[in-house]
Amino acid sequence: RLRLLWEEVDGAHGYQIWRKADDGSWKIVKTLGDKGNELTDNQGATTAYSNTGLEAGQTYTYKMRAFMITEDGKKVFGAYSDEFSGAVKPETPVVTGTSSKAGRAVLEWDELSGAAGYQIWMSTSEDGEYSITKSITDSKTTTYTKYELESGKTYYFKVRAYSEVDGRKSFSDYSEVVNVKVK
Repeated sequence: RLRLLWEEVDGAHGYQIWRKADDGSWKIVKTLGDKGNELTDNQGATTAYSNTGLEAGQTYTYKMRAFMITEDGKKVFGAYSDEFSGAVKPETPVVTGTSSKAGRAVLEWDELSGAAGYQIWMSTSEDGEYSITKSITDSKTTTYTKYELESGKTYYFKVRAYSEVDGRKSFSDYSEVVNVKVK
């Protein structure tokens, strides 16, 4: 889902939200405040909408316009907003971890549709403080090797994917924590 937020437009009785389809056409996804074209109080006070049923990791483009309803029940529309895009957060990675060589931990996961990259977080205890050990900016990279670890010690990792639109990242939930005992 994507949550859309906007400022209330003075005098508006409602809003029409449009989403661009794959073929470039625009379709109305929601009309807020339309009570059978009857003028009622506070129809234009809504300033948020959650567009659900969207595909994880995909980017969607929207525009919207406010309207008012005249005393005789006709809608008068304002200008469309600028187009704006948002990315649905990617699915949560499923991660496995192994250590087949001394001082190394190897993590693997499947490529996620719509992901722009991944962040790998590490801790020395399962409930400890995690910090980013690597940011991967290639969505096709689905493995990471951490070197120079202490043999015989267990390290804890979690991974999250991200999508990116106009320089803004949208993160998945963290994977389950994977513990790797280093050889």
